[in-house]
Amino acid sequence: MKHFNCDVGEGIITDIRAVRKDYFLDHDHSAYVDQWDWEKIITEKERNLQYLKEVVNKIWKVIKGAETYI
Repeated sequence: MKHFNCDVGEGIITDIRAVRKDYFLDHDHSAYVDQWDWEKIITEKERNLQYLKEVVNKIWKVIKGAETYI
């Protein structure tokens, strides 16, 4: 995130679709990957369970709001 000059409170989202070549496959892992990742710069003070729960609740509220809208 340093590469993108992100400040505290800013972050990036990635949307990944890929085929795993020569990867160990089992009932939890397939040859095709469709995933997203999200990273946010936080302060040392924010690195705790309470802050994590607050962020997850905000994300969940957006998802449920989208569901209601649709």
